[in-house]
Amino acid sequence: MSSNHTYVSLLEFFDDILVYNNFFDIHLEHLGLALKLLKQKTLFAKLSKCLFGTNEVDYLGHTIIGGGVLMESAKVQAIQDWPQPSSVRQLRTFLGFMGYYRCFIKGNATLAALRIDLLKMDAFVWYNQATLAFHQLQQVIFTKPVLALPDFNLLFEV
Repeated sequence: MSSNHTYVSLLEFFDDILVYNNFFDIHLEHLGLALKLLKQKTLFAKLSKCLFGTNEVDYLGHTIIGGGVLMESAKVQAIQDWPQPSSVRQLRTFLGFMGYYRCFIKGNATLAALRIDLLKMDAFVWYNQATLAFHQLQQVIFTKPVLALPDFNLLFEV
């Protein structure tokens, strides 16, 4: 949907478009610009898949709320229900799924290191520390951590 327009309140990912703003009048203006651009490019939005003027939306596996971003409830439940891996293939599948959500996991590198060590072994052997890391990861996700949106008026610290 790229054009000469600069949108500070529009996200696009393939066929998923999100128009957002804290101020309703500005939101309507940006929404109008986005719809106009779709029309110019002969692109269409399916009304049944659209949400307008909402404070919460599921977008690309995340739930975006007024003050931040969290994992979709269905994804949290999937991790809670995930059986303990019993093969390298199952572990790789789990690690791939969790890799997408690593930004929500405080201490992810440490927890992932224990799981990645299992991939390096000649034979798959699940040990006690791996079980502990697996359950810690499920517990961290179950607390539904929220990533706060940045306040560009404040100083960023790394």
